[in-house]
Amino acid sequence: MHVMHNGKRISGARGSFLCLVSIVVIVAFYTRLTVKVLDNVNSHQNEDFHVTGGGSHQQAVTVLRGGCKKFDYGDQTPAQNVSSIFNCGSEESTCQYWYPAKFFDKKCGIGKEFNSQLKYMNDLFESKELWLSGPPIVLPWASIIPPKMRASSARTGLPWQRHNLSMIHVHKTGGSSLVDAFQTVRSLGATGKRHTMYMPGRIDGDKNRWTIKGAGYNESSIFLDGTTKYKREWGNKDHLLFAVVRDPAERFISAIGQATGATGSTGNVVGKTLLETCVNSNYPTEQECLRCFIDLVKQNSTWIEVHFTPMALEIAFATMYKDIPVAIFHFQEVPNLLIELGANPNKKLKDGHKPGYRKNPILTNMNVDHYDDEMLRDLCDIYRVDAIFLRQVGIPSRCDEFL
Repeated sequence: MHVMHNGKRISGARGSFLCLVSIVVIVAFYTRLTVKVLDNVNSHQNEDFHVTGGGSHQQAVTVLRGGCKKFDYGDQTPAQNVSSIFNCGSEESTCQYWYPAKFFDKKCGIGKEFNSQLKYMNDLFESKELWLSGPPIVLPWASIIPPKMRASSARTGLPWQRHNLSMIHVHKTGGSSLVDAFQTVRSLGATGKRHTMYMPGRIDGDKNRWTIKGAGYNESSIFLDGTTKYKREWGNKDHLLFAVVRDPAERFISAIGQATGATGSTGNVVGKTLLETCVNSNYPTEQECLRCFIDLVKQNSTWIEVHFTPMALEIAFATMYKDIPVAIFHFQEVPNLLIELGANPNKKLKDGHKPGYRKNPILTNMNVDHYDDEMLRDLCDIYRVDAIFLRQVGIPSRCDEFL
């Protein structure tokens, strides 16, 4: 056997020796390169997770430690020896804790693909363009101390429990009735307050825009720092923060009815345009009208009106992107939550199916049966962030089959 080296013919034995040396050198080079790469990876994996403040909001910043397999998605452990609907993870409760900052974490969050939407939302906020002429973002709070509470007809036979409770008003999930119930429980002896986290700007005839931030915003930020999981003993600043969520398909229909100028949204500026676009003779049936609204939001985004905003983004905004737990309840639990606050469980402050509440009978009669498969698929694509969020907290939705 002969090989060529530098243009010269070399005997078989010598050629074999040179080949062997070459192989050893190549293997050594790539081994060293691999070790160097692994060292670099390991050096990043040993760094810590941390949350830092940025500007007017706190933003979650992630550095890997042990890779995403070891990422902390938030403690779900219930308080021991406490019986309460608000003690998430216990036998008496149906809620689950959710950590928005961890969900949207840009490196390891389950919802990391939507992190850019948080930035866009914050940019709108900073430029005073977010949800113009929409309702305020409020955080009602109540401290319930049983000896100080008066009887409630809605709680016949039920003793009051010791709670420090607060709530994120997620639009179109029974939030108005629950915000009103916080007033009810305060009238029965609880102490509390309605914090205004954000007051959107208004648009007048001259397109002037203003936003209330100031002291109310800063006070709400300090208030949120006291957010905790449910506990047996409550400090003065401790409070459980909860939110109610709903199937995206149901919520979208409710959002249509509200955004088109129902009671409480008559000054939202866009309601008239929405009506003129999709509620007319070109869309004579509920199904055709619903198809029009899906296409409208798909083309113009969910930012056209606050009630179309995905729930996950609303909750993240209301928590100011802080790394805190939120107790998530399904919409079906609203009557039970109202009872806990001493309010009538059958009271609906905004009932979209009540004749005359919405601007047109076609909107009053619209329901989830008017979706076809293609419409539902398109809607779930628009609200993919909510579909993933709901799956994480174990709440089924009509979008599950499209994930």
